Amino acid sequence: MSWTCPRCDKSFQKENQGHICAVVELDQLFQGKEPHIRPLFEALIEKATVLGEFRITTSPKSITLYSPADKAFWVLEPKKKWLDGFFLLDRAVNEFPIYRIAQPSRNRYAHFVRFTEAAELDRFVLGLLQEAYALSQQRKG
Repeated sequence: MSWTCPRCDKSFQKENQGHICAVVELDQLFQGKEPHIRPLFEALIEKATVLGEFRITTSPKSITLYSPADKAFWVLEPKKKWLDGFFLLDRAVNEFPIYRIAQPSRNRYAHFVRFTEAAELDRFVLGLLQEAYALSQQRKG
């Protein structure tokens, strides 16, 4: 069962889940960025359609992709010259193009990837995103 925030209309798996309760237009996130950043984002999203159904939400600094289970599986942050992204896995994968790994909880590892062109979302990274997507569909308990 999901919960929808009455202020921003975003849906989440848990009632009263903490979140950035602000919605911005997607175009706003690309203002002041180099012209190739928006097409890069669109190309990444197109490639990500092989993962399954997802919805996209925005906040003042990022774009979040949610699985049908209302759990985030990929966050993208447009920068001036690239797109930074991260996703959670239940294991650490310390291999290029992962440039940083953080461990926000005992069983979760955040993997950070920087995209400057769509080809960087290759089979390897798509495979990791498929894992993140599958993990976001799992129920606790």
